[in-house]
Amino acid sequence: MVDVVPALNAARTPDPLGGLGESERRQLAARLGEARRHTGLLQDDVAGALGLSRSTVSAIERGKRRVTPLELRSFARLYGRHVGWFLSEERESSELFPLRATAELHASDKQEVLRSAEIWVGASRS
Repeated sequence: MVDVVPALNAARTPDPLGGLGESERRQLAARLGEARRHTGLLQDDVAGALGLSRSTVSAIERGKRRVTPLELRSFARLYGRHVGWFLSEERESSELFPLRATAELHASDKQEVLRSAEIWVGASRS
């Protein structure tokens, strides 16, 4: 007998990012890495702020692991980007990237900004 419950559950909760083609998934992965580097954050910084492992962040940026819609929203908030930027050809907007300056900050100041980002991202999950 075939178990149809998993198939029915999958049909009810489709992955909105699952419809991306291979080139779009590669673009998404590349843009996530680009945005992180542009803000001056390390993968360890992002992992800590978002509650992921560094290896997960790395796999997402290399396109080896799909990013969930909620994770994408968290990445976008952390990087000061609109979610749509990661999924389209839209270029950087001048009012974005509030964390860009972290690259020039002293390590202790950078950690303070990251702690604030963790609080902000955590609050958005509740």
